[in-house]
Amino acid sequence: MKQFKPVLISLAVLVVVAAVAFAVIKLFPQINDEIGTPINNNVSSSLNKIIDRSSKDVASVEITTDTGESFAIDYGEDSIGAQTATMRNADPLLAYNESDMTTLSGFVGLLVALEEVGTGEDSMFGFDKPQRTIKVNFKGGEPVTLLIGSETPLGTGVYIRRTDRDTVYTVGGSTTDILMMTKSDYRDIKLFDTISSVDLLTEVMVSRPGKADITVVRKEDAGKVPEDQAEAALHTDYKLTSPVSRDANPDTINSILLDKVIAIKGESLVEDYPKDLSKYGLASPVKLKFKTSEDLSVSLLIGDKAPNGGRYVMPEGVPTVIATESDIDLTSLSHADIIMQLIWFYNSEDIDTVTYSLPGGDRHTMKLEVKDNKLIGTYDGKEMQNKNATNLFLRTVRFTIAGEFGSGMQRGESVIKVQMKLKSGATTTFELFYVNERQYAASVDGKAPEYVVGVSEVRELLESFDILSRNEDIPDMF
Repeated sequence: MKQFKPVLISLAVLVVVAAVAFAVIKLFPQINDEIGTPINNNVSSSLNKIIDRSSKDVASVEITTDTGESFAIDYGEDSIGAQTATMRNADPLLAYNESDMTTLSGFVGLLVALEEVGTGEDSMFGFDKPQRTIKVNFKGGEPVTLLIGSETPLGTGVYIRRTDRDTVYTVGGSTTDILMMTKSDYRDIKLFDTISSVDLLTEVMVSRPGKADITVVRKEDAGKVPEDQAEAALHTDYKLTSPVSRDANPDTINSILLDKVIAIKGESLVEDYPKDLSKYGLASPVKLKFKTSEDLSVSLLIGDKAPNGGRYVMPEGVPTVIATESDIDLTSLSHADIIMQLIWFYNSEDIDTVTYSLPGGDRHTMKLEVKDNKLIGTYDGKEMQNKNATNLFLRTVRFTIAGEFGSGMQRGESVIKVQMKLKSGATTTFELFYVNERQYAASVDGKAPEYVVGVSEVRELLESFDILSRNEDIPDMF
């Protein structure tokens, strides 16, 4: 008999498990909480329908909360028959999310329960002090008033019943979330319509207290990249118009400014009609204005950093403080980081010969010509590949301003001297002088240096001559 004991014990365990499973199934029917309906194979007529209409039948919804707030949403149709939703008696300066308000009409038009509980005293289900009283008015037929009671024991929904019936139902989490929304939950915190690409930005202006405005505009020939490879490498779609008039640096304009602009999104409503703007840093804000080619015009006031990591912002003319999803730090923005400050620049097609004088007395000559939109040339009398001609030209002319040559700076020895003979017959000279391990002073046509350039650009040019001496390819700069 001992050998049968494990079998009997196993059978007993299986019976107990089956009994528990049956009880769970009977007491807690399977639900699909996303749509608030039981999961079964029965037809829809077997659903527990608290209200059996449609969203288009809903004329208005009047809501009173347990905090004493009352508001109403009215529904209608536009010229093509699409449903419209408006917050009744709303402040014209405050915006409400029409999509969220329209969603409510769908939930109260056809309101389906998870299960029918039965009947009982109001106090058993929280109807004596309801969390919400919701009156649904229909275009045809009598209105229906709903009472939302307390949460169900498992906290997955709430008890609900109609005032004209005694039957108590439960609804799931998704339905509960919609029915429990307050007036502020329906507020629209979208700061502006989605901008799919920085290419749509036509003008961006940043104004900061005590600093010059920074204004960037999209050029009329934006998107039309020159066929000449060298010029294409220096092409930019944007330019600054203030505080200086210069082309924008294509390497930095997007990451430093434009990408940040189109990524701005509201995350949460902070306060309407704020009495103290200083606590948000909005008493003396940064002002961001921008326009797009799709006729979108936006003006935002940007304040201090918010606890969520974003920034406090106010759309100009709207008395609402909103926290953005992420930080928008434009206070440290410098126009010097945006502009393409070239010391000198000439189009490759205008150049005849370039002569380089290097430390130690080395001299090299490059003769240039543009054929079939390609830059070709000779280097010390030998034919150059298009890639090397292009890259040596770019390293010759792409010296950007790293700062001013201050009065206290001392100019050292000449490191490199570049003379250009143009096809017009004119000549120009560019010379670099050692200042320190990070900077070189730049002189154009023998004038006293006004600016300094960074060591990396000087090093790249000097390395080019070593590369050519080994008959190798000069790496691309971009």
